[in-house]
Amino acid sequence: LITVGRRAREGPAGAGAGWATTGAPLSIPGAIQFGESGPHLLTLEGYQPVTGQADGRSMLIVDADRLGSPLIVRTWRPGDWFCPAGMKGHRKKLQDFFVDQKIPRTRRGEVPLVVAPAGIVWVVGYRGDERFLPGEATARFVTLKLTKEE
Repeated sequence: LITVGRRAREGPAGAGAGWATTGAPLSIPGAIQFGESGPHLLTLEGYQPVTGQADGRSMLIVDADRLGSPLIVRTWRPGDWFCPAGMKGHRKKLQDFFVDQKIPRTRRGEVPLVVAPAGIVWVVGYRGDERFLPGEATARFVTLKLTKEE
């Protein structure tokens, strides 16, 4: 379990102040905790999707073969973009997505992103990227789940 802070100045032990832009590694299976008592981001792999509602807010199921390695968790950078699920593959700058979702500027640096080599997989708590969603040919699944653990 890796613990990361919610702001750029906090982070995993030894990560330094730049963890939010450089990223913290996320293994499969694995977990990251946001802050000392914050929620956990869990990753699970399997040949069948985990049951439950993958709404993109608290849980996202993706195609394991589309992810690549390594996965990292970081915050947004100017110029970041993704293809939000439901937008039929159209690109959207993360800045514009934040505005559309009415996320205040002061909170944008706190929104974690799960990032693969090919791009942003999940704006955690908001929406996944359509490029990584499972299709008919998907054989292996990765479930990303945001949980509040006691």
